[in-house]
Amino acid sequence: MRAMRGAMREMRAEETADASSAEGRERAFQQAEGETAGEERTERMEIWRERYTKYEKARIIGARALQIAMGAPILINTDKTDPIEIAIEEFERGVIPITVRRRK
Repeated sequence: MRAMRGAMREMRAEETADASSAEGRERAFQQAEGETAGEERTERMEIWRERYTKYEKARIIGARALQIAMGAPILINTDKTDPIEIAIEEFERGVIPITVRRRK
């Protein structure tokens, strides 16, 4: 009985060590959900990477508004005079030449 408990503790410790690493978490996810779930998760992550978070959006618009306020050329034709409104319109049209680098 004690030997069995000890073996169970060792198995849990190995599972915990595997789950703490990124590869272990991915492997555990694939084992729990199956290969198709892992593929779906990858597809969802690729779709998410195409969108900006609200923080990235705020940073891009803020940086572009500062550039406009300091005299940078405006990339669209607009009647607006507020740099923030111009930056928002540029962002919505997708003409801002700013990229986002994310950690992997």
